Amino acid sequence: MTSCWQESLETISCDELEKLQTARLRETVEQVSHSLFYAGMQNLECVSETDLINL
Repeated sequence: MTSCWQESLETISCDELEKLQTARLRETVEQVSHSLFYAGMQNLECVSETDLINL
């Protein structure tokens, strides 16, 4: 029987979790920055370009 438990992810430290989340967010932002679908959304007021660069 296959377990749904992923011990390495579910017991990760807070610091490691933050690093993982930041890396995944950077990856997502990078993908979106090359997407034609999101090309017109460059001037979002909720997040500045500087905020994204400083991740």
